[in-house]
Amino acid sequence: MGGMRMSRSFRPGVPGPFLLASAALLAGRCAPSPSLAFESAAEDAHEAVQFTVREAGYELFVEYEAPLVAEAVRFITHVTDTRTGEPRRAGPVTFRLRSPAGDEDEHIEEAPARDGIYLPELSFPTAGEWAVSIEIPQGAGTAVVPFPAVLVHADRAALQDAVLPEAPEGIGFLKEQQWRLHTRIQPLMRRSLTHRIEVPAIVRPAPERQASVTPPVAGRLEAVEAKPLPRLGLRVEQGELLAYVRPPFSDYLVRVQAAEAEVVRSRLASERAQTILERVEKLYERKARSESDLEEARFAARIAEAESTAAEAVSETLATSGIATSDGGQVRFELRAPIAGFVREVGSVNGAFVDAKAPVFRLRDSSVVHVEALVRPDALAGVVDRERPLILRLRGVGGVKEVFLARAKLVFVGDEIDAHTLTVPVHFEVPNPDQELRIGELVEVQFPTGPSREEPALPLTALVEEDGRHVVFVQLGGETFEKRYPELGFRDGSYVQVVSGVAEGEWVVTEGPYAIRLASAAGAVPVHGHAH
Repeated sequence: MGGMRMSRSFRPGVPGPFLLASAALLAGRCAPSPSLAFESAAEDAHEAVQFTVREAGYELFVEYEAPLVAEAVRFITHVTDTRTGEPRRAGPVTFRLRSPAGDEDEHIEEAPARDGIYLPELSFPTAGEWAVSIEIPQGAGTAVVPFPAVLVHADRAALQDAVLPEAPEGIGFLKEQQWRLHTRIQPLMRRSLTHRIEVPAIVRPAPERQASVTPPVAGRLEAVEAKPLPRLGLRVEQGELLAYVRPPFSDYLVRVQAAEAEVVRSRLASERAQTILERVEKLYERKARSESDLEEARFAARIAEAESTAAEAVSETLATSGIATSDGGQVRFELRAPIAGFVREVGSVNGAFVDAKAPVFRLRDSSVVHVEALVRPDALAGVVDRERPLILRLRGVGGVKEVFLARAKLVFVGDEIDAHTLTVPVHFEVPNPDQELRIGELVEVQFPTGPSREEPALPLTALVEEDGRHVVFVQLGGETFEKRYPELGFRDGSYVQVVSGVAEGEWVVTEGPYAIRLASAAGAVPVHGHAH
C-alpha cells in the first residue's frame, strides 16, 4: 500500500502546470469546472496531501487539503481497476471514518462526479489520526481499501507547525489522460522464463496431406453429371467423385475383355489339370503309372491353379480400378479424392484429352503443416527435446505476431548438413486450423534450451526505445512517473528478464508508455492539486 505524500500549496480552482507535449494526444487535463471547483478563496488555501494505495484490485489516487477540525474537506478520489486500467464509471462507494476514540461515521457517494472521480466532502469533529477506508461494491461482495491515516489538525497554528513530507517529483501524467489512452500499470513480478534460441524456418506442406489425382489411362475428361469440374479453392472430402476419364474404346475395353477371357481359360485349364491328377493318382495306386508320372501331373495341376489365380487377380484389379459404366455401355474411369482438403490446382477443362501421366487435380490439407527449422548442429540437442513447446514469430503487414505452440510435434531431424547454410533441417508438425500459417512463409522459431526458472520480468510492451537504449516508466504516485534505464536479460516470448534498474513490486507502465515518453520529452512537471 502506497504512502501519503504532501504537495506544495493546494489552491482550489487554480490548476497546476500542465504538459504541452501533444495537444491531440495529451490534452486530457482535468479542466476547471465551476460546479466541481472548491469555493474557498485562494488565500485560505491549505497544504495539500496526496497518496496512492492499491488494494483488492483497485488503485486509489487521492488528493485533499490538510483537514482542520470541523471543516469540510473535499477528498478528490480517483478510482482505477488495476486489472483493466479502466476508471470506475458508475455506482456508489462508501467512505467509512473512525476517530482516534473509536467513534465511527460513514459518507456515501452515490456516483462519480465524472468517470473515475468521486468528490466526497468529509469533516472531522476531533483532532488526531483518523482511520478512513473506502468500500467499493463489486459483484456479490465489497472491496475494502484502507487509506493511510488522515491527520486532522486542531487549528491553523497546529497545521503550520506540522512537518509534512513532500510529494514525489517526476513526470506528470494525469489520471484522466491515463484512462483516455488506456494506460496499464502493473507491478514487476517474477514469472516463469525459459532460455531460448531463435532460428529461421519455412512453412511447408505435410507430405501426407497433399495428393495428386492422375488418371490411370489417357482419355477424355468429363465432369460428374449435374456438376461442374472442381474449381480452385473448393473443399473436397476423401473419396469424393471429382470427374470421369473416358478412354478410347480400342484401348481399355479390349484389355477388360481379354482379362475376362483369360479368367475363363485358366479356370478350365486348372479344372482339367486337377482331373488328370486324380486319374494318375488312381493308376499309380494300381501300379499302372510310375512315380515320375505322378509328380508331373501334380506339377501341371499347381501351374494351372496359379495361372487361374493370377488371371482372377488381374480381372479383379481392372474391375476395382475406378471403372464406371455409362448408360451407353461405354467404359469410363472415376477420379476420386484420395484425401480431404482444398483443390489447389486444376490441370485441364471439361472435354479435354488428358494424359495418363499428367495430374488433373492437386489437393492439399493445410490444417496441419510442417515448420522446417534450420538449426546449427551444436544446438540440436536442445531443439529435439520433444517435451518443450515452440514459439513462432510471424512477420506480416500488421507487424510481428507470436504464436505459442504447445502441441508442436517433432517428426524429422535431417542427417545431412547443408553446405551453404551449415544447418540441419528439423521438421515439426504444427496444427494450423485457422490457416494462419501459409505454405512457403518465412518465420522465426524459438526453441527452449534449458529449464524454466522464476525471474523478474516485464512484458515487451513496457519498453520504449530512446537513443538506442530501452527505458521504462515507473509510477511513483497516481499521476507521477519516473524514467528508468533497466538492465535487461534474456527474452522469453512476450516477456523479458529485468536484471536491475526496477525493483520487484514497483509499478511499471506496461501499456501506453510512449505517451508518457512524450510527456517526458516535453519537459512536463508533476501536476499536484489540479482543479476538479
